[in-house]
Amino acid sequence: MAVETLIMKGDYEGASALLVHAMKQSGRPFGPQLDRFVSAMQVTLKDHPREFNRWLRALRVAVHG
Repeated sequence: MAVETLIMKGDYEGASALLVHAMKQSGRPFGPQLDRFVSAMQVTLKDHPREFNRWLRALRVAVHG
């Protein structure tokens, strides 16, 4: 998973930009898709809460501009 790799390397903005771009390209409703992905990443990164929180902040900026 490319987003997880970028998060673990500390590229929170890059991971967020990649995710937002991919979701916009899918053409499906953005909100529910994003909620599911964030929940999945929270489980995936449960041993790395600091990285998850930093990524989540960057994701909010990427989504809301």
